[in-house]
Amino acid sequence: MSRATATTTPVTNLCSAVLVVTDGTLRSRDIVMRSVGSGYNVVVVGRQAHDVVDYMNAALHEQVWTFVADPADPEQVSHIIERAIDIAGPLMMIIDPGGLLADVEAADRRVA
Repeated sequence: MSRATATTTPVTNLCSAVLVVTDGTLRSRDIVMRSVGSGYNVVVVGRQAHDVVDYMNAALHEQVWTFVADPADPEQVSHIIERAIDIAGPLMMIIDPGGLLADVEAADRRVA
């Protein structure tokens, strides 16, 4: 009979994902990295490629997904939320440190 240890068992949260609308600031980066460090899957959305490029590396590839979209466009946000759920799991919350998300209430209704 084998025994699982903390080093061999992956961390999985019931609400396993957060979506971060990044504005490319150090504050956004800190939020993403803290979420990763806490074991959450993280979907990062930026307005431009340079806002998300820091998260496209081998060390994060199993836990972080990136998208370029306009957070002021409700249709794009809706599509990103659907894709985030498909890819990363149920969304626990949407974090928007720069206040870029146009329709916060509509987005919040789509989250757990």
